[in-house]
Amino acid sequence: MSGRSTLVVQIRRWKTHVALAFLLPLLVAEAATNFAGITVPGSTSYAGTGNHKPAPGSPINWSRPLATGLVTALAVNEGSGTNFFDAVWQTNWFPQVLDLTAPGALPPAWVSPPVSADYPWGGPAINNLGGGSNALQIMGSFISNLVVTNTTGFTYGALVQPLDTTTFGRITDSPAAVMCWYLNTPGRNGLLTTTWFGPTGTAINPTYPFTVNKWILVLFTVQPNLGVIYVNGIPVTTNTTVSLNYIGQSHPVAYNGTIGPGGHGGAYMCNANFGSWWIWNNRVLTASEVAQMYTNPWSMFYSGAEKGFIKGTKLDLHETAVVSNVCFYSHAAAGNVRLGIYDNRSPKHLLWQSATIPNPATSNWITAPISTGVPGTLTLSTGACWLVWQTDSAMDVPSYTPGTNGDGFMVNQAFGPFSPTLTGETATSETWSMYLTYLTPRQAPVFDGYGWQGKASFQVQGVTGSQQPLNFFTSTNLTNWLLLDTGTAGSNGRFQFLDTNTTGFPQRFYRGVLQ
Repeated sequence: MSGRSTLVVQIRRWKTHVALAFLLPLLVAEAATNFAGITVPGSTSYAGTGNHKPAPGSPINWSRPLATGLVTALAVNEGSGTNFFDAVWQTNWFPQVLDLTAPGALPPAWVSPPVSADYPWGGPAINNLGGGSNALQIMGSFISNLVVTNTTGFTYGALVQPLDTTTFGRITDSPAAVMCWYLNTPGRNGLLTTTWFGPTGTAINPTYPFTVNKWILVLFTVQPNLGVIYVNGIPVTTNTTVSLNYIGQSHPVAYNGTIGPGGHGGAYMCNANFGSWWIWNNRVLTASEVAQMYTNPWSMFYSGAEKGFIKGTKLDLHETAVVSNVCFYSHAAAGNVRLGIYDNRSPKHLLWQSATIPNPATSNWITAPISTGVPGTLTLSTGACWLVWQTDSAMDVPSYTPGTNGDGFMVNQAFGPFSPTLTGETATSETWSMYLTYLTPRQAPVFDGYGWQGKASFQVQGVTGSQQPLNFFTSTNLTNWLLLDTGTAGSNGRFQFLDTNTTGFPQRFYRGVLQ
């Protein structure tokens, strides 16, 4: 009897006596772990446009270039109430009732400009209730004498939307006529203007025509012998006779109003909406910095306002998923994060959320097992859902990659448990390094038959899910596995594969793995 015949006899003997104890455990069927979402780290270079206005209370990141020399940054972002948070002073400013304020004047009203081509930044703004003197002005903590010792220059600017070409008003004002600019100065209707000093102390009033109902970012840079007005990042007016020798008075700076004698007054409220204000001392922004400022007016803030929001990335599932983990990439070990999953209905419904997760991860993934959240198990059907996150840290924690509009959403919410439903979200092009791992509820392959086909071929057969693709592996030691074949089960779930290269192997093990 040949050696091959002897082997056949031995296999038959094993099969007769110890098949259940020996052969079947060697025929292994495995289900593969799947991934859905963004599994590679992005960056902390967050989107330059679209919905990155800092959340109320967000601090300045002093390591960022545009923060150098910043003495006030009033990010108008409260959205309600009457206070205005200054990120430099870390304090709230309030509307003031000063001398000459009209009787019955009201605080500025909050508006929510739609994200548009001329207002791509998103976030709340304020309106002065129709112009004239029927709204209160904002008196800041910033004192104009901070520029008295100025030697190199200064920069000031604001986001503004003029609403008519007739109502005169001052966007910012200080008695020293520095960091001042106006709309519709008498005789200059339809123009924005500022006041600089010439060599002999004479006023210099450069102008630029504005378009009604269009948002503009206006920045003024002033240094010896050069003043420049930038509108939307582009220089529009220059003057080469500017002098810094006539700056000397000391009073608070007023926003959306005017300072009178002794720091009082309160008239000349312009008819405009306002987004934010900034002033830099001993700092003249370059043309490239002004262009960057226009691209992202809040780039000197931590994380571009990632704190104070729920943000999500859309995920399309092509198969039913029994979810195991939700993973989130963290660039900075700071604060806490919370992860969640919403469906794609309107309103969106919460499907799962983690507990508060302390974040010790620097340039690493945070993994939240489904079993540690609520509910403790989760199966997702095919279709769209949303992976969401939030953080209570102002550091650069999340990992961003650009997408297309509708790939993401954002909604304001202080850090805490996710709402059972979400409404009023803003669509964004933001996507985040975040994914889930899952198994499919497919039927794992079960081997139920095997045998020789001729002298050198060994066949294994079994059953799994209908039309399920599989990979077949072989090994001689249960450690090193070689891909032997691929195949797809029939409509009845039946499959089989044939090993035609058994000669010379004293033993062979097989396993099937779901694709």
